Amino acid sequence: MTASAFPRGLRENRVQVAHQLIQVMLVGFAIGMTRTVVPALAESEFGLERGWFLLLASFLGLRRG
Repeated sequence: MTASAFPRGLRENRVQVAHQLIQVMLVGFAIGMTRTVVPALAESEFGLERGWFLLLASFLGLRRG
């Protein structure tokens, strides 16, 4: 296939660009929720003190990898 067979530009690839933007937005929401909501939930529901959730999450993250 030649390079001219692929259309270039935002207008020609607007569906792919929109799909990528939505994916980036959803990942941002997930990261933001993990950093704000989950530690507060861990503190109120499970009785973990502030800061312990980060330690626990980093330990579990290291165990998976």
